[in-house]
Amino acid sequence: MAVRPSIPLSERGGPAGSGLKGGALIVELKNLRLCEAGIQYSCYKDYIIYRLEGAGDPSVPFLDLSLTFWVYQEGEDGRVLEFPIGSQCMEEWGISTETLAEWAKVNTPRLLPAQVVGMSELMGGARIRKDGKEREMVYFLTNRTGRFGSAVITYEGILKELADHLEADLFLLPLSVHQVLAVPDEKG
Repeated sequence: MAVRPSIPLSERGGPAGSGLKGGALIVELKNLRLCEAGIQYSCYKDYIIYRLEGAGDPSVPFLDLSLTFWVYQEGEDGRVLEFPIGSQCMEEWGISTETLAEWAKVNTPRLLPAQVVGMSELMGGARIRKDGKEREMVYFLTNRTGRFGSAVITYEGILKELADHLEADLFLLPLSVHQVLAVPDEKG
């Protein structure tokens, strides 16, 4: 993957002049006025993702939460650059919330694939038997980074695929913006 940095990263791990020391893996730039820096939408459309959070502008409602839009880029050295897309950038880029949502729907599962992990895999937890097979009692749903992974429940087909695999309906219990518990309904 080619990374076109818009903000020069220093040798120490953060934006040049930020003072961040080595080991900083994630840089979040919340108040940067990207459009004034000449950031072009065409450079970032393949890196637009969404997060499932409490609120944001712009956002798309999802149940009692919101999908907010971010640019997410990983460098070959493992560093991540992510920044929110605000309404000012949208206006200067000449794009709508619907356009952001379309790109994010494609990019988010591609850049941050879902992970489904059973409780026993994480903690040596209990399993149940059904039809002679052992089965997890609880599953954690997140993305491969574990950051803002609750958005995986919006990925097309992920919940149906898990329910079909388990041959059960699912109870979903959001734990945080980072993960959701899925509990199979063994009576269903």
